[in-house]
Amino acid sequence: MARYGGEEFVILLAETELDPAVEVAERVRQIVEATKLATGRGTTHLTVSVGVAAHGPATLDLETLIRRADEAMYAAKQAGRNRVVALAS
Repeated sequence: MARYGGEEFVILLAETELDPAVEVAERVRQIVEATKLATGRGTTHLTVSVGVAAHGPATLDLETLIRRADEAMYAAKQAGRNRVVALAS
């Protein structure tokens, strides 16, 4: 896991197919959503929009894989946020 850009993070799951990667992403999304955050104005919670892509014919290099995951993340945001969207390769 690493920060990628200002507000984005990348989690690279080696040797993981798309469906299991989506399951991991959904668990992360649920954990973040369930976490309460204390602030000076009271308690709040966070949500995340997650994009998932897997290595395949359309993603032969790391740069393309990350770009596809980024496209999926923006699709998650456009679909209402706080969700996981996967793009098949």
